[in-house]
Amino acid sequence: SSGIESMFVFSRLLLWLSLLLMYLYSVKVEKQSFFLKEEKKYSLGFYILSVVSLIIISIIISAIAGITLKVAGVTVEKSQRMIQMIRVFNEKKWLIYFAVLTAGIMEELMFRIYLLSRLELIFKNKYLPVIISSVFFGLIHFGYGTVQNIIVPIFIGILFSLFYIRYQNIKVLMITHFLYDLILISASVYYYSQKQ
Repeated sequence: SSGIESMFVFSRLLLWLSLLLMYLYSVKVEKQSFFLKEEKKYSLGFYILSVVSLIIISIIISAIAGITLKVAGVTVEKSQRMIQMIRVFNEKKWLIYFAVLTAGIMEELMFRIYLLSRLELIFKNKYLPVIISSVFFGLIHFGYGTVQNIIVPIFIGILFSLFYIRYQNIKVLMITHFLYDLILISASVYYYSQKQ
């Protein structure tokens, strides 16, 4: 269990390092701001409504993907790696917050702010960058061990990318990502602890 915990912490620290390198690359090599688009400001009501709506849509996407994969005959049980991580989260609750903060901040900055914006410049097209950045977003979840752990993030990546293109506000996506992951992991840990 301590080996899995160490690997998990190390992998998350590597992601933060990757983000730092991406930032330095944009400033020193590209010679431009990490944020290519200016953040738009909205009312508190917009933030609340957007976060709640995006969480609900993400849960629906997750459920539909799970049902579709099951109907297609693809196994949708939790992977052994996921079960081990849930066990570690159950023992060390602080890791849950480290995980969801890392995902909420780092993944949104990498995939929506950096990758999506740069792909828009390359392709001069709104939708191809959405697909490409979302596929990469899904692929970084392959370590969780199941097809569902890749497919669901691809579709959530599409949702988040379309939201970002339309509203140019990363804070909503960071909060949504943080809360969505917190809900899923907490529910998984609670379910696991009840079975023990």
